[in-house]
Formats: sequence, structure tokens, C-alpha cells
Amino acid sequence: MNKTVKSILLGSLSLSMLAGCNSDDSSSQDSTDPAPQPPEVVAEEVVIYGPETTRDFHMRVTNRNNFTFDIPEDLALQAGNMTTQPVLTVDPTNGEQALYGNPVNIKIAGNNKGSVMMTSTTGHIIDLSESTVDGTLQFDLKVNSKPAKGSRVFLTMSHENLSVVNPLPPIPSPTGISEQTIDITGAFNAFSGGEKQTVRVPLACFNTEEHEFDFSQTIMPFGLHSENNLDIDLSNIRFVPNSTGHRYELQCEQSDNVRTLSSESAHNMFTRSNNADIDDGFTGWARKYKTWNGGGTTKIRTEVVNKDNNNTRHLLVTFIESQPAGRGGLLLDPNNSHMDWSEFVENGVLRFQLRVDDYALHPTRQLQVSFETEGHNSNKIQLDENCSDGGWGWVEVPVKELITRADGTVDTTIIQNVKNALHLAPADIRGQDTLQGIAYRLINVTLQPAPGNEITEGYCQRN
Repeated sequence: MNKTVKSILLGSLSLSMLAGCNSDDSSSQDSTDPAPQPPEVVAEEVVIYGPETTRDFHMRVTNRNNFTFDIPEDLALQAGNMTTQPVLTVDPTNGEQALYGNPVNIKIAGNNKGSVMMTSTTGHIIDLSESTVDGTLQFDLKVNSKPAKGSRVFLTMSHENLSVVNPLPPIPSPTGISEQTIDITGAFNAFSGGEKQTVRVPLACFNTEEHEFDFSQTIMPFGLHSENNLDIDLSNIRFVPNSTGHRYELQCEQSDNVRTLSSESAHNMFTRSNNADIDDGFTGWARKYKTWNGGGTTKIRTEVVNKDNNNTRHLLVTFIESQPAGRGGLLLDPNNSHMDWSEFVENGVLRFQLRVDDYALHPTRQLQVSFETEGHNSNKIQLDENCSDGGWGWVEVPVKELITRADGTVDTTIIQNVKNALHLAPADIRGQDTLQGIAYRLINVTLQPAPGNEITEGYCQRN
């Protein structure tokens, strides 16, 4: 068994020794000497593909005909429906050339499958077990085009012990005995059209109740398989020990109460029902409503209005008591079920009808929109000043802006576990300002795959 990178993974060893020497009273019950500690193994990051790669693994692609090709040193390859090329622009007339280990663009075309993988260069197994202690698989990814509708993308590892004569594992099979596969389609949908960012996958995700992945027998530490067309930039694939718990690391799998919404049509979140005896006459995924308050005493009243000059049953929210710097707002609750909105990130919008009866003395005369999941909130998007003041108007907030942080990072965790579909509240206040007297009305909340025709600019358009 050839463990070629074992020396890379082991750092310095340290041993905590007993304090003092072996005196007659060292075994006394009153002894305060520390107990012997086991040797500390310092695991280092292992570069699978990148500028500092050790070449223990090599990048290959497999096309729709299941033919496998090595990625050449200049990163340029045409192999059936698979194409690779360097991401960085080079000028061969000045002696510049693409270097293996640099970012590579990978295209899968022909409305068919394709894979990219890192496999053992020699075909021998490699011991990566030291780097897996609370570790993550990390890679830099830019998704240039959204996966085809209904198509899935899988992340795969293999510890199959194959011969040098045939060093390539079957790529990839979700049911393979020696492979572990994670469906990361939602993350790819969420990343589509965005900037490059680091994907973090806990290595524990590759262990299941039925099968524990043996990282000491690794032959393919990274495999990415798409069932259909895909266009990505890929770089810096590595194992990073002691790195779990990051805010944006991917979840291993969706819980049973998460439903993935297809972007082929709009989805009703909260609208008028024809049956006034059910949920106050509202229907939709998040038809339950509730209010919250914080940062000072705030009281909010909600009323169901059967009709007004818009002739539509809706919800009226009024701040009837608010202390300085108080906060509060309206939440639309799906009643303990969660939704995956990842297919709506590229072009989708959260859309609703809004009427503000009174901005009262709010200093900026703005409302803000967000959504929530367990323990985390999306970005707060400020609506236009005086949005829908005194009359009904449409509001549309791009889903991408709700989950894209200031540094360009896309929060895939929250978009795949949406709990409160809409949080509508006055913009935050400070000092002696209050929310006293603010009143707004809401109806017809939908999640749409594209903006509506009524909206021309901003987050608010009056009828």
C-alpha cells in the first residue's frame, strides 16, 4: 500500500509529560500532577488542485460517452461534449502560458452528462485521514450558467482500490459501494450568475449510517458530475482540517420538512382565500402571520380587512404603542415547513402588493424586506422612500439581493431553508425615534421566476 502524502499530513508531535520527578509521594491521592496526554497530531491542509499542488492527484474529465481524458498542462481540452480552457488570459507571443493548477473553465454541452474529477496520479490509494478531523472539502467555484431545469449536480468521492492498469473509478454513481455522493444542485442554482466564492463541504457529509468513507484509502477525493449542461470555473480544491462550523458551509442534506420549489411557475405565499373560515380567509404556503417586537416596548395590531377601495381582503398592520428605538414587524410563517428557493436566485423576485396608510414620524419613511430561517436572516432590503404611500402598489425584491452579502458571498444555507417567507418591517430606528402610528397593508405575496411587467425601476411602483 503506497501512502504517498502521509508525510505532508503529519506536522510536529508534542507530548505533555508529568510535572516533576518520581518521588515517594507521586502516587498520593493529593497529587495534582496532570495526567499524561496523548501525542498531538497537527494536520495540515492538503492541496488537491491548485498552484501549490503536490501532483499526487490529476484532473480528468469524463464525457457523455464515458471516455476519460487527462487535463493537459495548458488546461485546453476538447473531448466530445466536454471542453476545458484556462480562466486566466495569457499572451503566448510574450512567452506567457497557462499553468496547470490555475483556475480552469469547464463546460459540459450537448444536453448530456459530464464529469470532472481528481484521481490518484499513480492509481494507488492515498491516506488523507489526518486532514479529515473536523475537516472540510473546499474549492473555489464560479457558476457561469444555471444547471438545466430538472438536472442534478453531484459531488462525489471514491476510495475504491483500483489497479495501476485501470486507475479510473466509475464516475460517478450515487449507488456505488465505495463512493459517497452528495446532491449539491441547490448550491449550484444559488451560485449561478454570481461571483467566484469558496464552497465548503464538511467531510462528515461523506459518512452515512450505511457506509463510513475510509479517507485512508482515498483514490478520488473530488468528483463533480452533472446530468446536463454546465459552465463553471474551478480552482483551489483542498482538504482543510479543523475547519467546520463556518457560517456559509453547505449542509449535508435537506431535512424531511424542506420542499424544493420549481422556478417553472410562480408560487403563492400569502393571498386572499374564498373561504373566510380558514386561516382568516388567507391561503398560500406562508398564510400564517405573526408579529414580533424588540429593542423597547412595541405593540402591533393586525386586522383582517375584508375589502377596501381595492376590493381585496388583506392584512392591516398598525403600530399602536412604541417606545424610543423600538423595533418590530410582520412575519409570514409557513407553520413549521421550510422551502428551498435556490432555483429562484438567478432572476426570481419576491413580489407583493403594499399600501402604506401612514409613515407617521419615521425618520426615513422606509420599510424593509427580508426572510428568515432557523437562527439566520437574509439581507434587509430597504424599499424606496415613501413607497406605496397612500395607495396600493407593487413591490418586487430580487431574491439574489436578499442572499448576496457585501463581499459577493451567496448564502446558500438560508436560501435552501426558508422558514419565514416575508419579514416586512419599518426600517430600523435609533435614539428617540419611534414607530408609533405607522400603518401598512399587505396582500398577494408570491415568489416569481422573473419580474412582472408593472415594475420599471426600484423596489416600488404605484398603480
